[in-house]
Amino acid sequence: MTLVSWLLNQEGIPDNGLFLEIGGKSNTMVLYLNRRITLIRNHIYNGGATDASPDDQDRDLTDTQTAGQTESKLKSFCEMVQNTIHSFGWQTNKVIRPEKTFFTGIGSLDPVTGDLLNRFLDTPVERINLSKDKRVRMDYSIEQAWNPSLMDGALALALRDTKRGGGFNLRKDEFEIKKQYFGLKNEIRKVAAFLIIILLFLIVDLGVDYYFLNKRYRIANQRSTELFRQTFPDAKKIQGSAYDNMISKMKEQKKSAFLIPGIKADQRVLDLIKDISQRVPKSSDLHITSMVVDLETVRISGETDTFNTVDNIKSGLEPSEYFSAVTISSANLDRTGKRVKFEMKLQRTK
Repeated sequence: MTLVSWLLNQEGIPDNGLFLEIGGKSNTMVLYLNRRITLIRNHIYNGGATDASPDDQDRDLTDTQTAGQTESKLKSFCEMVQNTIHSFGWQTNKVIRPEKTFFTGIGSLDPVTGDLLNRFLDTPVERINLSKDKRVRMDYSIEQAWNPSLMDGALALALRDTKRGGGFNLRKDEFEIKKQYFGLKNEIRKVAAFLIIILLFLIVDLGVDYYFLNKRYRIANQRSTELFRQTFPDAKKIQGSAYDNMISKMKEQKKSAFLIPGIKADQRVLDLIKDISQRVPKSSDLHITSMVVDLETVRISGETDTFNTVDNIKSGLEPSEYFSAVTISSANLDRTGKRVKFEMKLQRTK
């Protein structure tokens, strides 16, 4: 387990592969898929070779078994591996093809082991060596005596990171460690996730409202500016908002609309304009181009659709108490012949 865990943490390792530990009387296969240990099987020989003792570590296995015995043992083991993989694939309804085979153990000391595994399993093979790990620093004397096939297991245990929890978790189902706060912790996570989702929706809603409100504000401000320039074309520059400028201009107009001295001190220009607008027939097609108010008269210039409309306007203004006489100074067709241009003089009462 520790050897395979170390192997799966190395760079350049394929996602699916085999790990074989070849011993004297028994072998172990570990199948990993998607870099997770999936299957472990042990294969015991029916007879033949004898395991090497620790005192025989430096002795070549060819001293204890013949080349034919080595090939026979490995062939039997490889057939067991292939049958196991095939059976496992049938049970899980998967097509399993290991991309590479890694091997170690006392049986790997034989120099022909790698070639035989390659031939029987039809996959690339590689002998592992934990001494190449970057975390390992060896003295020269130890490095010379190091035998990966016999010593990597112990070194893998020494390098194992226990804090990361590598290994099997057997505390499951009825053996699982149960703590009361686990259930509460899960509920808190669900509530927190729900609140986060609601918060995100609120943020999106506020963002959308702000966007459309800001858009409406820009449109309204643009329309206010256009209306201000149409109403007060003499204004060269707008300071601040168009609304504030319009209020200021209207206050100025009110100041200038007060009494005109000389004739009836209670008459204001605004009163005269109001009276005229109320007495002009609402159905009239009328466009006033100019209006001049002085101490004695009010002169109105404009255009309308027919001569009858000019007479109707005159008739509507004559009863006004503000004017003693209403006369049409001129009324003529314009160049198009479709509109009537007129000038009208209103004599103010004294």
